[in-house]
Amino acid sequence: MAYRLYGPRNRNLHLLAGVIAAGLSAAFFKHKTWRFLFGGAAAVELGVAAYRAFQRKQPAETTETPVSESLQSEVVDGVRMKWEEHGDAAGIPVVLVHGFPTCPRLWRFVIPRLAFSGARCLAWEMVGFGSSWPESFQRDISVAAQADYLYAWLRHMNINKAIFVGHDLGGGVVQRLAIKHPGYCIGLALIDSVAYVNWPLPLVRFARSRSAIVGRLPLFLLKNIFVSALVAVGHDKKRRGMESMEIHWRNYNHDKGPAIFLKQLKSFENKDTLEIAGKLSKIKAPVKVIWGEMDRLDIESGRKLAAEFGAELTVIPGAGHYTPEDHPEEIANAIKDLLSQTEENEQVKSIMKQ
Repeated sequence: MAYRLYGPRNRNLHLLAGVIAAGLSAAFFKHKTWRFLFGGAAAVELGVAAYRAFQRKQPAETTETPVSESLQSEVVDGVRMKWEEHGDAAGIPVVLVHGFPTCPRLWRFVIPRLAFSGARCLAWEMVGFGSSWPESFQRDISVAAQADYLYAWLRHMNINKAIFVGHDLGGGVVQRLAIKHPGYCIGLALIDSVAYVNWPLPLVRFARSRSAIVGRLPLFLLKNIFVSALVAVGHDKKRRGMESMEIHWRNYNHDKGPAIFLKQLKSFENKDTLEIAGKLSKIKAPVKVIWGEMDRLDIESGRKLAAEFGAELTVIPGAGHYTPEDHPEEIANAIKDLLSQTEENEQVKSIMKQ
């Protein structure tokens, strides 16, 4: 019988089949072959059920033109690093750091909204993520290591003052950077950020516990997991979510994709954020904390972050995890506010002119 992965089947049947397959996978936990087969079937059925749920009729979305992709690449301290750069080359640097499983394209709708602010927007790609996945082999790609890579890149780019913006893992990276090199940070925006012990999520911990299977998943199974996590759960805008899937999936759509996916999952350690817990108030710069109301990353951790910084928590109603794509206006406005506060700081202005 032909199996149309995204055909118009009943959503509840897919959900039921997925639950049954997951149950059978658990029942055969001592038998690797059966566990793998039923686990794979569960991933497919639950992925399709989530996709079909996400296809329910939603209000029309506004069509927007994203900033064009312009990925640059240079070797920094023996590591090939990539980034996008847009805006005024003489403006205040705004360094944007994506999370998992995204890439610098995450900011494609935020950056155009900063075009008239005079900012120099630099969307840095984490080492071993996005199109930089070949760098993950034999290299530490943890949040702690990413902060060191980012610092090396800043020195390479002769940037000694910047506003840092981080989403998801990127939020953890810029937190560590700002703590370790406080003089570099003149503004900080944390968006649906990893913090304290709000990560990794239970699903990630489960996947890591089944690493032997995840690392050998066929691409079509990995894509269904991707659809479930990125599109159906993380986005509240249907069209934007599907576009996001196509953009970010391309970095896993190759024979090394499952192994890279697993390597990234294994790099998630909340000790990287626990180590700086209680030290964030030392960052003497304006701070914005933004959270999607429906984000799976505990919103209480967002409130705790905001309290530690003495900042307000901005909650975007109905939003999921990928707010830079679904709600770029709100994210851009927060960054613009940081830019305004920075421009009013005479000391920063004098340094930027040097």
